[in-house]
Amino acid sequence: MYGGLCALAEFDRTELKQWVIDEGCSFRQYLELCPDVREIVGDFYCSRYPSCLKTLAKLSEELVYDLHLSAHVELLQEKIRSRALIQYTSAYLKLDLVLMAEAFNTDLIALEAEVAKLIMGGAVAMRIDSEKKHLVAKKEALRAMTFGKSMGAGEEAVK
Repeated sequence: MYGGLCALAEFDRTELKQWVIDEGCSFRQYLELCPDVREIVGDFYCSRYPSCLKTLAKLSEELVYDLHLSAHVELLQEKIRSRALIQYTSAYLKLDLVLMAEAFNTDLIALEAEVAKLIMGGAVAMRIDSEKKHLVAKKEALRAMTFGKSMGAGEEAVK
C-alpha cells in the first residue's frame, strides 16, 4: 500500500509503468495484495481521474488511522491529485476549466486555485484565461518542450 501510494505521488507515467505496473516488475505481486491501491494505480495510469481520486478519498478515510501513514495522508493525497492535474493538462493545448472541474469532481474556483499553484510552481506550462474560463498552453513552453523531447530522443538513439 505504501509503495503504491508513494509511487503515484512521485513517479511520472513512464516510471509508474516500468516500476509498478509492468508484468515483469517484482513490485506488481505486492500490489496485487492491496486491491484498492491496485485500482487507484490502474485508474491513474489509464487517466480515469474521477474514479482514481474517489477511491483514493475513500481509502484515505481509513489511512488516517494507520500508525505510520496517518501523518502523511493529506500530503500524499495532494501530491497524487497534483500529478493527476499535471498529467491531464499535458495532453492539451487548450482546456475548458468547467469541463476539467467536472472531471476532477471539484468546483471551478477551487480548480483555478489548484492550477494557479501548479503554474506558479512551474509544473504546468499554461496560463489561465479567467474571462473565457480556459487553460491555454504557452507557445514558448511547447516549443522548448518539443525541442527537449527531440534532443532526448536523439541522445537515446546515440546510446
